[in-house]
Amino acid sequence: MNCRFSAVAGALADGKTIIRHAEELRVKESDRIAAIAHNLRAMGAQVAEMNDGLEILGPAPLHGVRVPSFGDHRIAMAFAICAVCSLMAKPLSGSRMYSRILSRI
Repeated sequence: MNCRFSAVAGALADGKTIIRHAEELRVKESDRIAAIAHNLRAMGAQVAEMNDGLEILGPAPLHGVRVPSFGDHRIAMAFAICAVCSLMAKPLSGSRMYSRILSRI
């Protein structure tokens, strides 16, 4: 299960995203459920942590902050993508290049 990217997408989606039956993520390289909840909250998302998953209310106005990877490269990758998404939500004023890049994504 790719809970990490589902959680990031859930923070950007309209409505409530529920991830359940993912308790195995608590015993990977890090407690990925706790790590995802912590980092999404730090970026401005509303997240409820459950024993076996997450509940995320979106869309969240994500903002860039330093977040820990908890020693887990998969958490680092997910939040690198989350950081890019937080930048895309805030167009750079007067930047034609930025508009062209976004239109190609």
